[in-house]
Amino acid sequence: MHIRLGRLVLRTYRSYVMWLPSGYKEPSIVYLVETHDEEEGRSYQLGGFTTEREAQACIRKLESEGWTGLDTNIVTVHERLTDWQWNR
Repeated sequence: MHIRLGRLVLRTYRSYVMWLPSGYKEPSIVYLVETHDEEEGRSYQLGGFTTEREAQACIRKLESEGWTGLDTNIVTVHERLTDWQWNR
């Protein structure tokens, strides 16, 4: 858990106080609808959405069309490498 006060972040783990890099932006969350091919051991992306609700609606629509083995994969998208390094 963490509390952000401008660039200062107070955390309950690792070091308790940390400064965010200059220009830090919160990452975006993307919900990907994927199908898994067990035979080949691969996953295929069928769609990406900014809300879980829309991803679930897509899964219901695809299942009504006969698709099976569908799942939602949550991906965090950062604008800069320094933001990703701080957040990982």
